[in-house]
Amino acid sequence: GILEAGREDISAGPVIEVVEPLNGGRLPMPIQVLVRFAPRAEPVDLASLKVTLIKFISIDITDRIRPYATAEGIQVHEAKIPPGKHRVRITLADRAGEWSVKEVSFEVL
Repeated sequence: GILEAGREDISAGPVIEVVEPLNGGRLPMPIQVLVRFAPRAEPVDLASLKVTLIKFISIDITDRIRPYATAEGIQVHEAKIPPGKHRVRITLADRAGEWSVKEVSFEVL
């Protein structure tokens, strides 16, 4: 994309660890999604969670993810994600208002 600013991961808030899908991974559908959240200083503020599919126009998919999200992370056993290359941004804050941003790119075959 043209706008590469703000691409860096930010991690002042909770730890966001994307276990699956692996960054740069190529996976058959349906895919497993496993993301772990861990508090750094203050507890995770789950209400702050935002999950965005980065495309020409970014798509907020938080509402689709929320049923699978807890303060410990996100787990989806069989995510029906269409084939192609995807970039997902996860944004999360703690109760003190410190933010973390994590991006993961992967391809669904």
